[in-house]
Amino acid sequence: SNSNPLFAELYSNLGNSEKELGNYDSSRYYYQKSLANIQSQAHPDSNDYIQELRNVAEARYRQQNTEEGDSLLLMALAISERVNGKQDIITSSVLNDLGLFSMTHARYKKARDYFNRSLVIKDAVYGEKGHPNLSATLTNLGVLEETLGNLKRADSLFQRALKMDTQLYGENHPYVAMSKGHLATIYFKKKEYQKSKKLREQAIATFLNIYGPEHQYVGVMYRNYAQLLSEMGSLKEAAIYYQKAGQIILHKKSSSARDLATFYRFSALNFFRMKDYSSASERYAKAAPLY
Repeated sequence: SNSNPLFAELYSNLGNSEKELGNYDSSRYYYQKSLANIQSQAHPDSNDYIQELRNVAEARYRQQNTEEGDSLLLMALAISERVNGKQDIITSSVLNDLGLFSMTHARYKKARDYFNRSLVIKDAVYGEKGHPNLSATLTNLGVLEETLGNLKRADSLFQRALKMDTQLYGENHPYVAMSKGHLATIYFKKKEYQKSKKLREQAIATFLNIYGPEHQYVGVMYRNYAQLLSEMGSLKEAAIYYQKAGQIILHKKSSSARDLATFYRFSALNFFRMKDYSSASERYAKAAPLY
């Protein structure tokens, strides 16, 4: 019979595999099969069921069905609060999901509320000894506050995340490099360029050490470093790093339209500052249709 925990796990794993391949229709199909299997076992109030609701919700968000995604996550939240309690770590993880998808769809007030509620729970559970789940929410809330222009709070959140990630993983880890990248962006926006430069260089070194010179993350870090150099007036050096970034970003299938547009726009500005107006115009023209 398909009413078996092993089938629920199998369908869930199939959904995870299809999601990683970018096959979101297939992933949603298997997640829903897993949900139905759990329901047939008369365990709709289990944490497995909550996880499958979260999985299907993510698939629906990726398919731009925001309303159904919201409905599924709110159902997961209600079940977790009833089964696990309002201060439980699973409840906080669902709140983090709601915050993340609300932020993605520019519902910033809701996102902040969900992230703050999640953070209160995780702080109480983990404290300053830290945990990857706590660091993730600190980072998500930091990105939101940065988006809203609240640089002081974003700075504080990213500082906490960086300290925690360093304690958890050591210096040479991609999560630490990502945290340094977030903090470097805050310093860049505050025009504290030397602080930003130091962190950008450390992040690039870590990604090169871990992933090698062809990785997408390295391309993005080169682009961000080039943007910083351009703002500092080091236009020729910035051009070198834009060239390095382009050799990766423009040739990776994983590069999104936004990645490409951002690269073209930033590198165009550097060409403009160098008075190479022809190259600047060409890059701006490539960026425009991608937004």
